[in-house]
Amino acid sequence: MKILAIAGSNAEHSSNLKLLQFMQRHFAKTVEIDVRDVKGIPMFCEDAEFPKAVTELGQAIKAADALVFSTPEEQNSVPSSLKSVLEWLSYHCDALRGKPVGIISASTQPQGGVRAQNRLRTILTSNGLDCLMFNGAEYALGEANYAFDNQGNLKGPGSVKALDNYLETFMTWVQAQK
Repeated sequence: MKILAIAGSNAEHSSNLKLLQFMQRHFAKTVEIDVRDVKGIPMFCEDAEFPKAVTELGQAIKAADALVFSTPEEQNSVPSSLKSVLEWLSYHCDALRGKPVGIISASTQPQGGVRAQNRLRTILTSNGLDCLMFNGAEYALGEANYAFDNQGNLKGPGSVKALDNYLETFMTWVQAQK
């Protein structure tokens, strides 16, 4: 199985990008995870030329069996950079329609971005995107600024075990969608 994992932050030191990079290493023997982020993609404007980076992202989405978005939480919602990328994808591209999608989050706040997950779920099921949403196990990493060691590995066996459970349940669900 090939999963495209997209970090929804354009921050230089993104905990969400770290989380996806950890997943890529941790699950390397189980699943192929291609990690991307939204850095460098211009804000959506329907009058602007369609960015090459969005075309490439759309192609990667179409080539993947499933997607996992990892989002931070900003003002109880998703960051504008992630929302903008989704607007590009809904306006000029049909890559997400019918694609199995899961959502995880990492946040410096103790609750781990669960409100952003809820907002993102609403966005991804809207007209123009029409994803197949995974509503099973959830994964929200709280206090993410303290969650990784110097090598980028998750500290604490509970965090890793919960992530293992999330991905196993997600992959089973994706297989059932075929």
